[in-house]
Amino acid sequence: MKRKVVAAGMAAMMTFSVMAGTGATIVKADDEVTLKVFSNLPDRKNGQGLVEQMIIWKKIQMSPSK
Repeated sequence: MKRKVVAAGMAAMMTFSVMAGTGATIVKADDEVTLKVFSNLPDRKNGQGLVEQMIIWKKIQMSPSK
């Protein structure tokens, strides 16, 4: 019985922690947005690293420059 209570309490805490971190942020159109990308693929000329680099280049091309 005690295990079930502890398990239910832990599940509730995990659920709360996930819900607490999913807040929406409103950004105005004139606000500057900085996107930081982390990748463990140093090779940007082949494979998955090239795919990631192409996505980054496409995003830069689509963004209006100031």
